[in-house]
Amino acid sequence: MYPGNVNEEVVSEPTRSYLYHLTPICNGPYTESLTSYTSRLSEAHGLTMAEFLKEVLSSVLGKPYLHAIVKHGGTRFLAYSGAQNGLARGAEQLVQELQYLTKVENLQQLTFLPYRELFSDRGLIRRFRSWCPRCYQEWMDTNVTVYDPLLWSVQNIDYCPIHHIELAQICPKCGRHLFHWERYSRPGYCTCGNWLGNSGAISDFTSETYQDRHNQNYTFGLLRSKNIGTVIELAQGKRLPRVSAQQIMSHLLTLTDGNMALLARRAGLSKSTVFGWTQGRRIPLQTFIHITERLHLELNKVLLCSPCLTAPNSNIASSSKVVVSTHRQYPSSQPQDAELLLQAELHSDPPNSLQSIAKTMGLDRKLLHTKFPTLTQQIRKRYRDYTYEQRETRFLMISREIRTCVQQLHEQGIYPSRRQVERILSRPAMLRESRLQTVWKDEITRLYSVDKIQIRKNCFSCKSK
Repeated sequence: MYPGNVNEEVVSEPTRSYLYHLTPICNGPYTESLTSYTSRLSEAHGLTMAEFLKEVLSSVLGKPYLHAIVKHGGTRFLAYSGAQNGLARGAEQLVQELQYLTKVENLQQLTFLPYRELFSDRGLIRRFRSWCPRCYQEWMDTNVTVYDPLLWSVQNIDYCPIHHIELAQICPKCGRHLFHWERYSRPGYCTCGNWLGNSGAISDFTSETYQDRHNQNYTFGLLRSKNIGTVIELAQGKRLPRVSAQQIMSHLLTLTDGNMALLARRAGLSKSTVFGWTQGRRIPLQTFIHITERLHLELNKVLLCSPCLTAPNSNIASSSKVVVSTHRQYPSSQPQDAELLLQAELHSDPPNSLQSIAKTMGLDRKLLHTKFPTLTQQIRKRYRDYTYEQRETRFLMISREIRTCVQQLHEQGIYPSRRQVERILSRPAMLRESRLQTVWKDEITRLYSVDKIQIRKNCFSCKSK
């Protein structure tokens, strides 16, 4: 009981979250991915991933078709669930809804959304999960929460930067690839229930063994893993400005005093590609890493647009005054000799395409067509006739093989379905071509029409007797 002259202050209670306030794992380069966080969130509520999608996410995301994942066992949405870790619109919507349901902020750091204006989503996220078995095992042995880092979901990341071993992508028990979300997905486990962490199974792939190999692909792969880990780590702090591809390219052009052609040549790219980025097109992540490696730049300084950006060991600035011509230069003696070479190509066996001839000469195809229109037209016609003949010969050979397979299955009493025919073909993918599908269908129609005529003859002979 308070005295009447005392001003009572109304204390507002904090709003409760609809779901558990599960804290994401932000561990620098090994920050958790959004799909892993969602899987752990569903496990914390005692739900399978399929039930979590149906009961929770389908309603808040406004996607009723997610009910089919549980009801009909559909996997179309699950097959592309890795996009939730990237730059897709669905990832941004999922982040907003999970922040509202859990009252956890900055969930966009579990994706590449902080770089939405810089990086392109082309070739960014791999379709299937990958993992380091040794990381899984160490976390389990030390009672640390098992999760899937965002780094493992990036395409072309093949090595663990901690243990220097190759990432696994196939379950050793059932032998299947795993989507980022499965109906019964759980970090560290396969859908068959197999534990994916096993230090003993990878004892032959120690760091010492790899260091003795001196494998160039391994070295580049490990460096790529560390660089992309740096990109992920920078997104966790508040220092990262909201940069776009246009700002990054304007900053890089200061190395060459605005000479775009020189920058493109140093980076090993075409000038049109660099020009597109200066106009606002987003840069693929792998290409961005490639540029920083070619120019010997520090990745964090490029992303932070540091004013002290320099390119040691590259000598870009020293040659920035040189005017680079974007047109290809041709020796004056080559066009005169080209006529004799083109005339000789008219009698080559087999014929070569004009493009391959121009590449061999070191000349441009358009230049040859402009200088020698008659010869180039003859070469094109000769090569076109040759490819048509080869294509028809191949079609006849494969058609003969398909008819033989259909007849063999028919004689064995097996219906020659597409699957049965593909099993005994030398190349199963041949039936994907529409022309060869027509041959297969016509052969089935012919065989079964002959059977019907024979049955009618037998019935007629029985009646006459």
